[in-house]
Amino acid sequence: RTAAMAQVKPIATDIAQTHACILRTLAGEVRARTGSIAVFSEGDQALTIVSTYGYPHSIVEHVRIAPGDGVIGEVFVSGRATLGHPHQETPRRYRYQTDSFIALPLRTSGRPSAVVTLTDRNDGRPFDERDLAAARLLAAPAALALAGQRVSESLDHLTRVATVDP
Repeated sequence: RTAAMAQVKPIATDIAQTHACILRTLAGEVRARTGSIAVFSEGDQALTIVSTYGYPHSIVEHVRIAPGDGVIGEVFVSGRATLGHPHQETPRRYRYQTDSFIALPLRTSGRPSAVVTLTDRNDGRPFDERDLAAARLLAAPAALALAGQRVSESLDHLTRVATVDP
């Protein structure tokens, strides 16, 4: 599991590549078949799914999730990871093969800024506490990678503005 932690430090040139790298790493660590990252937008006051793993992003790119709505919204508001088990009250979506999932907040500046969801283990078994623990271990470096990428993009923007602003 230590090798996977090193992989979270993305070699990415933009935030979209960082999202994809984080999602690939987390999904690979817990052997998830599918997953997504939803990021909170201050402007929309909603979470937007910005990256997917195992299914096309175009299916969910229009979705906006209010804080507190559904599993993703609840995890965002509570700031607590959730391990979903088969036969829970949560209705299964058509693209999922099982009812098992992990929903994990990514924290920047001490509060959740994104939620990673991982579904359908490759072997068909439900996710367990070990999977959740492994995902939690990777959450901090993943959030740091996101924060670093945002700072880098802000610095690039400020440099461009300072160059052309008299």
